Amino acid sequence: MQLILPPLIRREQIRHKVSELAEKICKDIDVENLCVIVILKGAVFFATDLLRELPPVASIDFIRAESYQGCNSSGKVKMFDNHIPDVKGKKVLLIEDIFDTGLTTQKVVDYLREQSPKDIYLCVLLEKKKYRKGITISSDYVGFYIEDNFVVGYGMDYDGKFRNLPDIHILALDKSID
Repeated sequence: MQLILPPLIRREQIRHKVSELAEKICKDIDVENLCVIVILKGAVFFATDLLRELPPVASIDFIRAESYQGCNSSGKVKMFDNHIPDVKGKKVLLIEDIFDTGLTTQKVVDYLREQSPKDIYLCVLLEKKKYRKGITISSDYVGFYIEDNFVVGYGMDYDGKFRNLPDIHILALDKSID
């Protein structure tokens, strides 16, 4: 596996886009009464930077979910022990790093809908341009639309590696390793 250079999205572009997203969210939603839920682990860098750009919100919580093994979706979403406070009747901003297959995000949204929130808004840093069979949700806020490549950096990983890269890179994979 090898990082493709130059980066697909540079840290300066990310910083600018995060500011734009925060401004749009503030125009659209009363953030003071907003419950923010971050999908771990990939969205932690994006969420941290985005939340620094927003005025104080009502609450910030985390859900840990995953569906990838190596560079492929397993087709099954694993939800970890998640203790989310009651969001019944509240506005929720769900922050995700990448809207790829949509399986993980759909599962988390369905989980939250069981609590009957007033609204759920989905904010993603990256959204892949592709068809998502069986996925009924869509993003409300998107940082960047990208092609269907495997990307790492700024929280996104390959088997736990590359999360801490400040830029987003396409990762060229040796398909024989998966």
